Amino acid sequence: MNRFVFSIWIATCFVYAGVHGQGAPKQNAEPATAAQAASVLDLTSFPLVNPDTDADAGPKTQLIASQSYPAKGTVVDVAKKIQAELVKKGFTEAAGASITTDYASATHVGRGFTINLTVFPGSKPNQSQVTIQNLGNVDLSKLPVPTGSKLLYAMPAIAAYAVNSPVDKAKTETQQLLRAQGWEPFGDTTSSFYMKKNAIRLQVMITEAPGLDGKTSIQFSSEQLSVDLPRPPAFVSLQFTDSTGRMLLDSEQSQEEVVSYFKKSLGQIQWKPTSENTVRIGYEDCLIFRNDKKEMIEIKFRQVEGKTRADLRYQTAKQFAEDEKKADAQIAELKKKREAEMERKKNPTKIEITAPTQSTASASGNNKSIEFTTKSGAAKASLQAWMKNLETEGWKKKVTIDTKEAGDFTLEKDGIEINASFIDPGFIPGSITISVRGDYQLSIKK
Repeated sequence: MNRFVFSIWIATCFVYAGVHGQGAPKQNAEPATAAQAASVLDLTSFPLVNPDTDADAGPKTQLIASQSYPAKGTVVDVAKKIQAELVKKGFTEAAGASITTDYASATHVGRGFTINLTVFPGSKPNQSQVTIQNLGNVDLSKLPVPTGSKLLYAMPAIAAYAVNSPVDKAKTETQQLLRAQGWEPFGDTTSSFYMKKNAIRLQVMITEAPGLDGKTSIQFSSEQLSVDLPRPPAFVSLQFTDSTGRMLLDSEQSQEEVVSYFKKSLGQIQWKPTSENTVRIGYEDCLIFRNDKKEMIEIKFRQVEGKTRADLRYQTAKQFAEDEKKADAQIAELKKKREAEMERKKNPTKIEITAPTQSTASASGNNKSIEFTTKSGAAKASLQAWMKNLETEGWKKKVTIDTKEAGDFTLEKDGIEINASFIDPGFIPGSITISVRGDYQLSIKK
């Protein structure tokens, strides 16, 4: 972003904050827990507007703090219907909403929380992709910042400051101030870091601000989490995505220490392991936790470059039940296929064929192969005429060998393969062999 464009952007934010800042909701004193967020707006039960339930529609996610799904209808129609539902729940549209045929973005506030709505065209005609995200109940303009910081703008979903300190110093001071208020480190990216308190995650971006005469920009945004997961205090790296319920972290502690931490910390919030010790699956050690709500947490442990990696996946009771239902369906389908295969082997499907012209059946073996004899020099013509008849019936022919004295061919139709070959040196009777692959048998039409 060049200096001129950045300056205009900052000026616009000043105007927006000055005109609309008074519309921000009254925030609670403490960041919300997942239960508190659910009591205000539980997006697992918030109605889906015109959901596209076709098999190829795309994935659907419903969590306490977020919804994502494909909907039937235009961006404008879907967005306006969702806004009407939010109003019914006591949320008011904040200024600055933009709803067009190509994209819709709106923020709603109410009961101390901020809800963000985005809708954009889906992958199919007359389809839209919906995302609703609870941004939590934290007043971003009241978060601690280094001395001398100047508020640039504050909106329900974002707040930004400018400070004279260098980026590294501003980052260190901001982290210290947040930790002093009970916020805990919760991972980072190349350009920002995360802090968490209860079930609210802050994203803090501290960068140089070229449009502010060399000052440093401090920008806050927040996200309500659907679950408050513990993490070992001595982690090296941490990534968490609320929409998937997945946490991936590396720790310098031993695996035994990390396992012990999760068992103790999860136990304190009523999660119980399904086994006393981890279970080895492949190259990972696994531990599963369940609670009275029938939710599930699965953690996989392994060593990576001398560190303990914990791969945690959280599932709601509904998600777990859906996965179990899918697994049961897959098992039933595999069982059905296995039984069908056993039945085919027990009672192979019979394929009737006509005998090649001017030939005599000489042997049938195990009913998978039939041999015929012809007069010397007649085998090739006899087999070619036989194959031509099959080709008129839709069989596709593939040639492997085709000479005067010998030939080898494959005919395929509807997944069935028949092999046909002949040998006819010219001084003894010719021979033709027709065989079938798989769970089939051959028989000669009478």
